[in-house]
Amino acid sequence: MASVGNILLEKEILLESGTNELELLVFSVSNCVFGINVAKVREVLPAQKITRVPQSHPSVVGSFQLRNSIVSCVSLHQHLGLTEMNRADQHTIIVTEINQRQTAYFVDRVENIHRISWEEVLSPPAILSSVNSPVTAVTTIGERLILLLDLELVDAQVSGVELETKTHENTRNLPRHTLKIVLADDSSTVREGITRTLSSSGYTDLTMANNGEEAWLILENMVRENLCLPDLIISDVEMPRIDGFHLTKRIKNHNQLKHIPVLLYSSIVSPDNQKKGSAVGADAQVAKPDLDQIVRIADDLISKSQPFSESTDHSAKINGPIDQVECNQALPQVEPAHGPNRTLETATLLAAEKADLPTSEMLDDAHLWFTFQREMHQRVDHLDALCKHYNQQLPTDDATNDLLRTLHSIKSAADVVTARPVTRSAHWLEDQLELTTRNGEPWPLAELNQYVKWLRDLTQMPYPDSLQGIPEFSLCVSA
Repeated sequence: MASVGNILLEKEILLESGTNELELLVFSVSNCVFGINVAKVREVLPAQKITRVPQSHPSVVGSFQLRNSIVSCVSLHQHLGLTEMNRADQHTIIVTEINQRQTAYFVDRVENIHRISWEEVLSPPAILSSVNSPVTAVTTIGERLILLLDLELVDAQVSGVELETKTHENTRNLPRHTLKIVLADDSSTVREGITRTLSSSGYTDLTMANNGEEAWLILENMVRENLCLPDLIISDVEMPRIDGFHLTKRIKNHNQLKHIPVLLYSSIVSPDNQKKGSAVGADAQVAKPDLDQIVRIADDLISKSQPFSESTDHSAKINGPIDQVECNQALPQVEPAHGPNRTLETATLLAAEKADLPTSEMLDDAHLWFTFQREMHQRVDHLDALCKHYNQQLPTDDATNDLLRTLHSIKSAADVVTARPVTRSAHWLEDQLELTTRNGEPWPLAELNQYVKWLRDLTQMPYPDSLQGIPEFSLCVSA
């Protein structure tokens, strides 16, 4: 444990970046083995003298002084409903820095740090919802299944912090509507939320990518086809296939793309973790609680790379050192092949226009809700196919990982529209899968099939009453 703590304090393991790998800190709480991205860990400590704080969250056992800071301490045993294996004075403490805030967590034992590829894990999310056992992904180390614990969700639950967005004035007089931005995130609903933040301030020429690999293919195609290159790239850090650091490294090593500013967006941005982004050439990094600052940072980065002035002809953008004669139209965005009834969507949008509420706000919320429903329609089709395929046979590890990845994607999308029953039910199913996997049993198909039916009904619910009227998922158990 001391060696792990020393490595984290020295931060040597955090200086490497752009390799599409992550370092995973493995630890145990009761009889469960968890992992967390080392980039979110500040240090590991032995038990400390804790001062209890009245009227705090039930999972917060108190606070202690760490050098010049007061840090709140959360019992993962209490938060996850697990039995404590050790006395309080025998606990190990993991101090994290998530969303620019330090939090300490009681665990039973810290094992080691393992380096693995992002291709071996599921997409980690930005989840904010009140539910227990927040497992965001799984991976295998040796013969053990490691549960990736979403401490970002736990931190949000105990702190009650919510994201805020606002419209920013165009103080630099930038031609925002003509500037092109590529946005990479593995959740369509999260992308929709960020899109609304950007477009509300005038950035409307946006190209979306589902992950770092897709973003790279889009950029390569722009170069190959002599298309107008983006003025800014915004990327999530933790994504499957190619993560944000590796994507940035590729961009900055490419002769025709390296001039484009890159803004990394994540929950793990801190003074120490920024070294990773800086090492690969990221121009700026923003934490998730500072989502409303994305527009301001975008203005700053684009202004530095393209010095606009009042005399500048904004219709002729400077795209860096590439001499382009013509900028063709951007690649069209492809709508999902399946989705809720378009007539229902049109009728609801028309009703929103007549509602006694701010029309533009209402239409934005309705559009986000339908984006969420379209995504859920695809997710539920995939869940249904998995359940039918493994109805009569024991699922493989890859199939279980696929199922968990789908549930994780559902939770990430549900968080953006604050559909808490959806997140709670997905977390409950993850718990059931964890139990069956640990016991070598088949999936809980009865529960999964009922969940598929419940979620499919959800894809047909109208807006705006749907957010208040989403029913909780409940099992109909046969006698």
